[in-house]
Amino acid sequence: MTREEMLYMIPPGVFRLLNMMFFRFRVWRPRVGYPSVSAGFASGGAVGIDSIEDMEEEADTYAVGVTEAAYDELNTAERIAIRVAMGQEAAVWAWRDGVLESAIEKLESRLRRNGVC
Repeated sequence: MTREEMLYMIPPGVFRLLNMMFFRFRVWRPRVGYPSVSAGFASGGAVGIDSIEDMEEEADTYAVGVTEAAYDELNTAERIAIRVAMGQEAAVWAWRDGVLESAIEKLESRLRRNGVC
């Protein structure tokens, strides 16, 4: 099975979360720079959300945390299968048929249970 075939097996929502988890430090996001007193946000509030950018960053941090926890609950073979599909590992290790499918199924069910997918 090629890497492209593996990628097509991963649902888009799960792929986005895995991509954020594996590449979160490489992602560049432009900060628009609107003032903290933009409409709909209380400036300097106790929550610390002063703009839509802060809200997006907090939501992404939560989603990546949940994804990492769900990923860590998988067994070693399933984690390696996902890393190979995402391009994080070389495909030199062979696994049984169905390992990637079961890993994706478990990961997606855990993400759905936590409300991020």
